[in-house]
Amino acid sequence: MDSINEELKDFFNEDINFQFKKNRKEKNLRLIDVVKGNAGDSEFINKVMFKGCENINSGIDKGAPKKQLNNLKIANAFGTT
Repeated sequence: MDSINEELKDFFNEDINFQFKKNRKEKNLRLIDVVKGNAGDSEFINKVMFKGCENINSGIDKGAPKKQLNNLKIANAFGTT
């Protein structure tokens, strides 16, 4: 990262703070741990980041629809909203 831009050298050392999670057991995570997969003991990362991002990526791989829907909705992997 340093060779791209010197200001990015500490990019992956940023702390991720989940302020929206009440009563969470997890401490703050470092972005580098998420990227390397070392955050596997974090329930939030396992359920949302890894599985959720994989579902989104899977949809991207299938390509864009020929016609855009009028009313877009957020759905989970099972298609329920």
